[in-house]
Amino acid sequence: MPRKPINQGGVCATCGSTDLGTRNRCRPCRARASRERWAANLLGERESSRLRTKAWRAENPLKVQAQDRRRRYGVTTRDVRAMLAAQDGRCAICRAPDPGCVDHCHDTRRVRGMLCRKCNAGLGQFRDDPRLLRAAIRYLEHHGKALDIGAETDDVSRPSRACLVSSVGRAGD
Repeated sequence: MPRKPINQGGVCATCGSTDLGTRNRCRPCRARASRERWAANLLGERESSRLRTKAWRAENPLKVQAQDRRRRYGVTTRDVRAMLAAQDGRCAICRAPDPGCVDHCHDTRRVRGMLCRKCNAGLGQFRDDPRLLRAAIRYLEHHGKALDIGAETDDVSRPSRACLVSSVGRAGD
């Protein structure tokens, strides 16, 4: 059964226009009334909208995550699945299972792959700079054996004197 027009007279109740469709007010009058209603109850509407959004996000974490990835990196859930399949479902660096971070180049904004949280944070701490990462590797290879923390005492919260001497040159400088 076809829908009957609400306004049988065919005239806008506000301005008298005859371009109504199935409503009792024309589109410009409905838009103006909506703006006025929103302005009159602005704080209440914003608060209500904020609460609805917060509740939806809590009920739909996977959709929220997918939306965020799409907005930030331009990748879909299908893209993420394909990257994970290419990496055997593991972090591209340490091979930990179920990596959840999309790694991307900050200069080009291109996605490089999927990393675990620790590897992604590590790259970020080194500002994605291969020279800094190589310097860190050299440092660890050179000083790694000198890190006998707590060797002289049972205090593991401080490096030993031997470690401090080898990394600074002389204790007390």
